[in-house]
Amino acid sequence: MSRGDRARLPTLLSAAVIAVTAAGCVNERIRRPASGIDPCRNRLHELSAQLLEYYALHRELPPTADHLAGGPGSAEVPPPVCPVTGQPYVYLPEGLESPSREGRLVLFEAKPGHGDIRWGIAVSRLPGGAGLLTEVIAVDDTWVARVEPEPAPRP
Repeated sequence: MSRGDRARLPTLLSAAVIAVTAAGCVNERIRRPASGIDPCRNRLHELSAQLLEYYALHRELPPTADHLAGGPGSAEVPPPVCPVTGQPYVYLPEGLESPSREGRLVLFEAKPGHGDIRWGIAVSRLPGGAGLLTEVIAVDDTWVARVEPEPAPRP
């Protein structure tokens, strides 16, 4: 493997994880908007990609949502704000343990903003510590009821 190939490896791994994650981010109990596109879920998928890129470079999650911005030449990063409600997402780098599933909730809507749905990003470690897996999910209120976090600051 050449030096250039090794330098691109974290980005390639992140892209592979993003592709797998995006393919698995479907919750059939959630009704989709008539257009089939939910801007909040799309924003969370974009932020998931930034979380994975940051993790690939630093081997940890960013300390704040503000650290999700890419370096020079990176694509424009969306703000950590719901595009539907305008409310900032809550970001907890240590995450909240789920009462019913694997993974930790690291970014989520402070209040349900889409009917009774609250969207968020759950992360879990890949087997063997090879990286992270992100998933955009509908968050059960019992998951976040144990904490009253401060919303992420507006960019």
